[in-house]
Amino acid sequence: MKLVSTTLFSQNIFEGQIFDKKSNLPITNVELYDLESKFLCSTNKIGSFIFEANQSTTRLIAYKDGYEIASLKLLSSVDSIYFMNPLSIDINEVMIIEQDDRFSTTNLNDIVGDVIFAGKKSNKIIIKNSFGNTATNTARHVFNKIGGLNIFQNDDAGLQLNIGGRGLNPGRSAN
Repeated sequence: MKLVSTTLFSQNIFEGQIFDKKSNLPITNVELYDLESKFLCSTNKIGSFIFEANQSTTRLIAYKDGYEIASLKLLSSVDSIYFMNPLSIDINEVMIIEQDDRFSTTNLNDIVGDVIFAGKKSNKIIIKNSFGNTATNTARHVFNKIGGLNIFQNDDAGLQLNIGGRGLNPGRSAN
């Protein structure tokens, strides 16, 4: 007497296509993951995928940058169409009505009187909006928001400042 044992595995084919829900265009390179066996496949240039598995139904996770992660339930031998939501929102235009002068510095206008400041690295200090320490009465607090300034103070009262801008010698302002 002979005893023969055979094991049969049924391979099921899963096919489908993934589209953008907003534009109805196919999405390429969507990665499909099975929670048990990890990465399975990704969609091609027309958004379709195909793979084989042992079970007749499976649940997958679809991932693509710029889209919400989708959970897909697939049935074998059924062509399925799925949609993914993009991670973007449409907003209305923004209009700036008036300028806020809370900052202590701003750029100079391009033309002031008969002087042209366009294209130059120039700053205008707005004293009323300065956040300097007025109790100590030091002038260097006025210049603290200007980039590229080197300020050296020679006395304790802050009356004699040597100011150099963008590589200039601060000692030249003493005269």
